[in-house]
Amino acid sequence: MDPDRDNFRDDHGPRRFGGRWWFARLAFSFIVLGAVAAYEGNRARERGESTRATLLFAGAAVGVAAGLAGVRARHRP
Repeated sequence: MDPDRDNFRDDHGPRRFGGRWWFARLAFSFIVLGAVAAYEGNRARERGESTRATLLFAGAAVGVAAGLAGVRARHRP
């Protein structure tokens, strides 16, 4: 076993620089970007731009889902 392997781990989290680690670090940012996309989608819907609104709402759903996956990764032992 590699003695430096634990140097790349957080105290109680996923392995550093792995996929779960990035989700954990960027969870709040994903949620904020999802909220902004939902707000912009609502504004586009009010202007009558249905295609743009649909794409923004889909982006919002993906952003919030990624944020929730990050919250789960951050708080999972």
